[in-house]
Amino acid sequence: MSRSNSPKKKKKSRPIGHFLEFVAFVALLFTVRLIPHFLAIRMGHALGWMAACVVRLRRRVVDENLVLAFGDTKSQRERDRIARGAYMHFGVMAVEALRLYGRPLTKWNELIDPDGSEEIRAVHKIVEKYGNELVLLTAHLGFWEMSNTLAFQGIRLCHIAKPIHNPYLEGMIVKGRKYPDYRTITTQESMGKMVRAAKEGWALGLVADQDARKQGIFVNFFGRPASTPIGPAFFASKLNRPLIPYYYIRMANGKFRLFTESPIIPPEGLDADEAIRYLTQKGMDSLEMMIRRYPEQYWWFHRRWKTQPPTFPETP
Repeated sequence: MSRSNSPKKKKKSRPIGHFLEFVAFVALLFTVRLIPHFLAIRMGHALGWMAACVVRLRRRVVDENLVLAFGDTKSQRERDRIARGAYMHFGVMAVEALRLYGRPLTKWNELIDPDGSEEIRAVHKIVEKYGNELVLLTAHLGFWEMSNTLAFQGIRLCHIAKPIHNPYLEGMIVKGRKYPDYRTITTQESMGKMVRAAKEGWALGLVADQDARKQGIFVNFFGRPASTPIGPAFFASKLNRPLIPYYYIRMANGKFRLFTESPIIPPEGLDADEAIRYLTQKGMDSLEMMIRRYPEQYWWFHRRWKTQPPTFPETP
């Protein structure tokens, strides 16, 4: 077959907007790395405050979520304080993530609170009992990107992540996440690849707390049905592994502590669907408890309760 008649591969469309986003990201990355650390942190606080109080970026969604979560148990003033705190927390977190992008794990580990030895001992007990035969569940709470530092606790983590839409940024982020005992598999790859990783001695980790639409199951979250991803519960049930909720939470000193919950194992006698529902509900119970303790560190910007069962009206 002549070269001119060979079938041509169709190139994926990469809109100019994606490239401009990539350029802006790189420019911001170099900016926050060039300035001193304390100025970068202040920049993060300032950007968060402006997003909350001046631009009011997704502020309506945040306010609605806080009402759905806390209702009359918190006053308007308290909810406003939580909202501002969340914007500033994620402004600082974004700056820290940019400064740490592609840096050695030892640099990431410098953000771990040295006073959190009790929490670290709890992790070591889990590792001593189960090794890497774990399914780890975290959420958009605190600083979940620090999951790579689990390597310092003896956990080889394969993180299953949803790719972002911008292919330029996705390629850069995937490259920056590569470490010896930390790897990622995207949700677009085969389930067989994820299972093989588990059988090769990797713990599986997922961030699974956002609205799953029709693909999720409804469990209780802050007293209201929430469509929730079943991925963590599915793998825990299929691989007969304990489900471990964990969170990296910022302390008053600016450092982070790794909090883990006791291993979640479904009671004997449940069928596969019942086990998945049990594990998913327990995972959301754990998350709700931690959010109530640290509400300013949760990602309130997402319409968590958008999808509702027929007996409940969908949120606007």
